[in-house]
Amino acid sequence: MLKQVTDYLQKCPFFENTIIGQDFLGEEDGSVSVQMVACNPVVQQYADGATLRQFMFKVLVRLYNGTDAEHYFERVSEWFLQGVPQLKDGRCAQRFEIVKSSAVQDREYGSVCYEMTWRLLYYQRECER
Repeated sequence: MLKQVTDYLQKCPFFENTIIGQDFLGEEDGSVSVQMVACNPVVQQYADGATLRQFMFKVLVRLYNGTDAEHYFERVSEWFLQGVPQLKDGRCAQRFEIVKSSAVQDREYGSVCYEMTWRLLYYQRECER
């Protein structure tokens, strides 16, 4: 699921020409990383065996001085909320929801690391046995 979210995020116009790392955030201005967040995946169980599930992840971006980060993240959030990725294996994406956003000053690199925690809600059918 992390790869599918990363591939989807790669289509975001605000991350053009950016290599999105999985579980690694580079030192360069505009570096982007996607990291899984531990959670209970099942949100709701249905009588027919289907489930409503969640996949939680963080999007981290390193920005140096001169970037209007608040406006930047508003636009990234708006893009996220416009669509969902195509999933495989009987999964049907429903929507993204933002859980939390924050910023952390990184004195070592002289930058600010912005973090948005998201969850992707999706339906999944049980496999036929």
